[in-house]
Amino acid sequence: MCRRRDRQGGLGRTGLRLRHVDRRRQETADPQDQWQPGAGRALADPFPGHGHRQGSNRHRESPARSRRRTSLRSQQPHAQVPRSRPGSQVTAIISCLTNSYGRFGAQAAIEKVRQAGIEWIELPIRTEGSESIFGDDPLLTDQATPDDLSGVARRLADHDVRLSSCNVTSGNPLDPEVLAVTLRKLDVAADLGVDLVVGGAGEADGQEDLASLYANLRRIGDHAADLGLTYCFETHPGICQDHGGMIDAMHELEHSNLRINFDTANILYYNETINGEIALAKVCHFVSHLHLKDSHGEFHDWYFPALGYGGAVDFVRVLELMNVCGFTGPYSLEIEGIEGEGELSLDEHHQRIVDSVDHLKMCGYFD
Repeated sequence: MCRRRDRQGGLGRTGLRLRHVDRRRQETADPQDQWQPGAGRALADPFPGHGHRQGSNRHRESPARSRRRTSLRSQQPHAQVPRSRPGSQVTAIISCLTNSYGRFGAQAAIEKVRQAGIEWIELPIRTEGSESIFGDDPLLTDQATPDDLSGVARRLADHDVRLSSCNVTSGNPLDPEVLAVTLRKLDVAADLGVDLVVGGAGEADGQEDLASLYANLRRIGDHAADLGLTYCFETHPGICQDHGGMIDAMHELEHSNLRINFDTANILYYNETINGEIALAKVCHFVSHLHLKDSHGEFHDWYFPALGYGGAVDFVRVLELMNVCGFTGPYSLEIEGIEGEGELSLDEHHQRIVDSVDHLKMCGYFD
């Protein structure tokens, strides 16, 4: 059923604080004179130890990684996500995870996101033979052919849309079959020319399984390094369910091609007692990709409307925290709907993207 603007809920904490945005931006204009979340002023040392276990090899020196596949990447037409340079101003990358269009999927997202004011998308690479939980037909799977890749490139070019990242979520990487699928998806993502992918970190019962999971994640990290990719762990149940687990995983793995995708609503959905902004402050220096999602903030309450209509996520504060950490994106919109609301039309899905972009503009993401 249709969820109009006035039926998706109030603006919550973010809306109430928008009148203070200009003042607070001025206060945080010089990061050297302001509080730097998560690691004091020493952002160059990303391993705060307080409150987290200390592995014996946590601070060992990692070997240099020089392997990188370039032959396929150099042929790709997609522009890379711009990175900031000292003294330069870089506009944040605002993207949209195509799952936000529900059963209409990536094709609809490619055709519509420009109308909402978004240039970038996060494109899922699905598992061949597995049915999508969103009910859409995937554009790409782990078995994608060169013709499949060329077709996606043409679609993107036709609509002047660019890839910020790929979502390669496949299941628990502890499972050898999931590991194999994930490695194939990394190959596809590299052929598309992206630098970032989002996928699961997995879960394990007991130390033996945990050691196996870490070994598999290092294989993913090594393969990502070969391809010039960074693999970003989803905020999902398991070792990256909360900020403490994320820090432990980063410390134990110590891999420059394994980082965090922080999800502003999942952190509340999967944890009963947590403050999302404090959690983000503690891990922001590990975050290379971020899902912007709103909610009521209740444990296991499936309520993910347009951004600004849930009320539990302070999007102004999220932007402030990430600015201090030097993060310029991708900020990827993810809208998963409201439990029990029924199927939405394409126009209703798209309106939630439009409403979300309007809210992010008020919060300063497009400045």
